[in-house]
Amino acid sequence: MENIDKTPSLGARYVTASLLVGVLSVWWSYAFRPYDATPGVSEPIHDYTVPLCLSVFYLVSLPILSWLTENFIAPRYDVKALLTESMIIYNVSQVLFNGWMVYAMVKAVACDGHPFIGSRSLKGISIESGASYAVWVHYCD
Repeated sequence: MENIDKTPSLGARYVTASLLVGVLSVWWSYAFRPYDATPGVSEPIHDYTVPLCLSVFYLVSLPILSWLTENFIAPRYDVKALLTESMIIYNVSQVLFNGWMVYAMVKAVACDGHPFIGSRSLKGISIESGASYAVWVHYCD
């Protein structure tokens, strides 16, 4: 049996990482809205249809992605090597994002007067403290 080198080229690895950066950029544009433009409870995005459609898309995409990986990517490339840069970018971005989120939540409770247990109010300190904004961005993740 012939030993085939499946090591991806540097270009292939960087293209994969660039695609991830593109996806993260689109996510950033939707998640990090201006503070005063964060959608409220009455916005259509909070209707059941948006999470339902996104959940169905996610569940349908998993077997499709698995099939594509098994039939087209894995036979040609060492997937672990192909995704190394992408995983580094993803993990660093997750650490930075989660650090920002913890900071925003602690600051809202410790410095900006947000109640420790939380609030369901859509006005006053619940909105002004920034905690609801951090929760909004968290759920966009």
